[in-house]
Parts: sequence; structure tokens; C-alpha cells
Amino acid sequence: MNIDLAKIRFAATVTLGLLVLSDCAPKKSNDKESGLQASVTSSSDQTLITVPFIAPAHLVSFDQQSVLDAIAGYESNFIANSPATAPDTESAFGLCYQKQLDSLEVQANDTTIKVGGEIDISECFKAFFEASGATVESIKTTIALKYEVHCSSGGTAMYQGKKFSDAGRLNFICASGISKDFAILVGKSAFKISGGERTVEVDMQTDDYFGMADGSPCEQVSDGDIWSLKDGCMAIVRNSYSKYSISGEADALTPRDTYFTSTSEAVTRKNEETSLWYLSGSFKVQLNDWAGEVKNRGADLAPTYELKKGSLLAQGDFEHIDVQANLFQQKSLTQQLKLLKDVQLHLKQK
Repeated sequence: MNIDLAKIRFAATVTLGLLVLSDCAPKKSNDKESGLQASVTSSSDQTLITVPFIAPAHLVSFDQQSVLDAIAGYESNFIANSPATAPDTESAFGLCYQKQLDSLEVQANDTTIKVGGEIDISECFKAFFEASGATVESIKTTIALKYEVHCSSGGTAMYQGKKFSDAGRLNFICASGISKDFAILVGKSAFKISGGERTVEVDMQTDDYFGMADGSPCEQVSDGDIWSLKDGCMAIVRNSYSKYSISGEADALTPRDTYFTSTSEAVTRKNEETSLWYLSGSFKVQLNDWAGEVKNRGADLAPTYELKKGSLLAQGDFEHIDVQANLFQQKSLTQQLKLLKDVQLHLKQK
């Protein structure tokens, strides 16, 4: 998987550990019972960022249709080369969010690009709610992130000091290809909103990671124009809620947590913009209580997926997915706006 800035997702965390430290190598913590590392910690712009690896406590149990709907939201994890697209600079929320992202400064030398730090998008959320007539009683939404890309040859020093949006698509900034990449992103969203006869209170988190299971960057090696991902490159996305209360409802905190992982096996790609999908290999995947495989079929064919839960089977491909809507800042904005609109809907219900 090529991690570029186009794939930033919305991050809202409850268990966000933010400490002021100097830059350091990733630190690991192990879960002896599951065999899966419990967390990875990395620092960015003097901010310590920790992503848990293990599943959250209250996972949604998906039925067959629900898992088919859910897997569509993770298709960008199986795209080899992101198509060109542009950030949302039309909506007020998009402009606000982009402004905060552009407060992050690119750090670059001849072969490495890093972007990271913490941004506060509370005012973006607040303006959205207030524009719809809701009353914001309290709100705090932050995102902490770090992206790191190592190019196989030089030429990237020109990006030193540039804005987040200037870095664009990191997999094509590396003209000769990526040799290593790493991404870690956590954040926190907690707010209390009222409107009409209802009050909605939310406290949720998303943790997003791409790298190896030991917390090191994913490596790629080239053989001519074909690049191979090291086996075991992992993507992890955790969404968990510690609170989702709606006034007038006795049991609002039903299971809402989701947990997605993918792990590469013999995956190859071409380092060219027209090759959207991976050439070969597969990804082992887990989505809540379903597990299975995504199989690559070539640069021009969307991969297929097959997930199982007991005797139940869910299968399909990503052929009809709107790739543009799930990349660049649109990916993040889409997820943020979904949360905001879900809350709006609850406020309007009587």
C-alpha cells in the first residue's frame, strides 16, 4: 500500500496520549495472550502518538449485508496508486479543515519526507453544527498524525518547509519509487450538541496505522518497473465509542465499535499513475467478526474479496466503488461529515 497524504482519514480518539518529547523511534508494547502487538508509539513534531493494535471492546456483530456495506469503506487500502484529485475547498467545513491541515509543515531531505503534528478542528465542527441551528454546549476535536516516506533515490529536498497540501501524493513525489513508508494517526472527538427536544453527546476515537507489526515502516523493493511489498505490511483502523448518548433513549450506547486489519502477502504493483490496482498477491483481512481475503487481479481489474463468519459468506469486488470519493482529503471529510450528519439526524428526530 502506498501511504500518501491523499489517504488521510478522520481520526477521533478517546485514549490519545499526547506528550511533549523529542523525535524518537517507534516504541512497541506486546499483548502476550493474543500474540498481536498491543500498540505502537511514534513521535511527530514533539507529539507522542500511540495507536492500539488490538480490537476495541464493543464490536458490532455484522450480518451478511452489513459487512458488504462496511467493506466498501476500506477499499482505499487496496489501491496501489492513487488517482489525481483535489481537496474539498468548496464547503465551509472543507475550507476550515484544509486550513488546519496546512498548518503542518513538511520536513524533507534528499530522500525522505515527513509530515506530522497535531491540529485542532473543533471550530470546524462547531461552525457546522451552528449553521444547522444546533446549540454547541461543548466540543473538542483534535487529530495527531505522522506520515513518513523514504524514496529509493533523491530529489525531495525541495519540499522542505512546504505546506501539507503542497506535498500532495507522496507516492509520485518519489519519482523512482518508495522504499519505505509509515503512517500513524490518532485523534479525539468529544462534543455535546442540543437542538429541538434532544441532546446528543458523543465521545469517540479512531486509530489508523500503516507499517509492520513491530512498528517499523513497510518496505518495498523493485525489480525493474515492478515493486513488491514486504510480506506483513499492515493496515489497522479502529473506531470505538466511550459515549454516544441521546436524551430520551435508555440504551443509546449499543455496540458501535469497528475494527479492520489487512496484511500483505506476495503483493506487487507498478509504479505508474495509470496502474490503479495491485498486480498480484493478496491481503488477509478482518472486519469485526468476519475474516477472509482480498485477491489482486492486475492493474486494471478491481480486486475481489471473500469474507466468512461461520457458515456465512460475503463476496464481491471493488469494481463499482467511487475511488475519487475515497481518496485525498475527501476521504477524511466524508467520514467527518457522516458523523456530523448522523448527529444532526438525531437532533431532528422527535
